[in-house]
Amino acid sequence: MAIGALGAVTAPWLLNLGRTDTLICWLGAFTLWMTGELEMRLKTIQIRLAGMSDRLNALNRRDPDQGPDDDLILELNDW
Repeated sequence: MAIGALGAVTAPWLLNLGRTDTLICWLGAFTLWMTGELEMRLKTIQIRLAGMSDRLNALNRRDPDQGPDDDLILELNDW
């Protein structure tokens, strides 16, 4: 993502693009960057929620077959 965004930011100078094309490239770079940031934040939230779910399951002891960190391990394996 970062390489694509860097390429989109530097492309107007390397290709001698006009003002409109430059704005389009910068908007694309910003979109790529924000998508990467959003993806990282959502994954962090998923991991935190999996940890909270494991803690609640440990407190309630509803499923004895489940280990203490099963949800968290599943989320980390999905990475």
